[in-house]
Amino acid sequence: MSSELKILSDNKPSFRDIHDAVAFLLHASMLKSKFRCVGVTDAVPTQDAKEMSAVPEGWNRSEDAYCFQYRLPEDYKQNESRVLMKFLRMEQSLLIHAVRKGGTDDNANKSFSLDLNVGDHVKSDVALDQYDKLYRDAAGLITLFEQSIKSKLLPPPPVAAAPEHDQRARDPNYDPLRIDRPRPRFDDPRINPDGRPFVPAGEFNPFAPGPFGGGELMGPGNFGLGPNPMFGPPGGGIPGGPGVPFPGRGRGARFDPYGPFPGSNDPDPDILRRPGGRPFGPGGGGFPDII
Repeated sequence: MSSELKILSDNKPSFRDIHDAVAFLLHASMLKSKFRCVGVTDAVPTQDAKEMSAVPEGWNRSEDAYCFQYRLPEDYKQNESRVLMKFLRMEQSLLIHAVRKGGTDDNANKSFSLDLNVGDHVKSDVALDQYDKLYRDAAGLITLFEQSIKSKLLPPPPVAAAPEHDQRARDPNYDPLRIDRPRPRFDDPRINPDGRPFVPAGEFNPFAPGPFGGGELMGPGNFGLGPNPMFGPPGGGIPGGPGVPFPGRGRGARFDPYGPFPGSNDPDPDILRRPGGRPFGPGGGGFPDII
């Protein structure tokens, strides 16, 4: 027995005719999906309207129509929308209209309809209180109703709150390699007035003066080396001197040392002569020209 037929069996609604039987079965389908019935008239229910019983009093009082009003399931309790569903009796037909009032999604405030021939779904020769035998194909009728109307009455599912680590990842200052320590704000004018990441001058100029000149590049001011005869005096012989941009070097470019520098022990410009030695050639010794 389906959940809808069990609702009928447990609550034993009283049917006048086969129209009642179809209307109540579809009402039971709404209850199975956790819609909460709060009215059986056109009147807008109050905010504090209580959920009615499975068989609302007066649900089949009218000779011409049925009307049910529902609040959304508890999963949507933050959504104030309500569903109005009407059944119009027309000889052997039952014309169903339903609309969800409220909301901003595509199906909000849009009417959905279904036209049924009640004789196609209920047996006229079976007693109206024999719920398990009364319907020709209760499951097929419920499926038709769900596809045509019920599935379109729910708004998009509520968005679950993002886990804490996802929320932190959206923060531009979040640094996954630090624990409870925000990433430095390079756009803070107190740190860097021009908005560029702060990098010591030595990172761009290995001959920059100061204890941290050279940064990660090998140079005369590299931290930990101190004055080194390999490079000679800082800035010596370099166009522009220490701290002055080199010709042809764009802003922000790193600088690789070049030479030789006057006064240093670097190889001199003559590739045919070893440093401080005799020229290459007969009796000259030295290193072979590998260039």
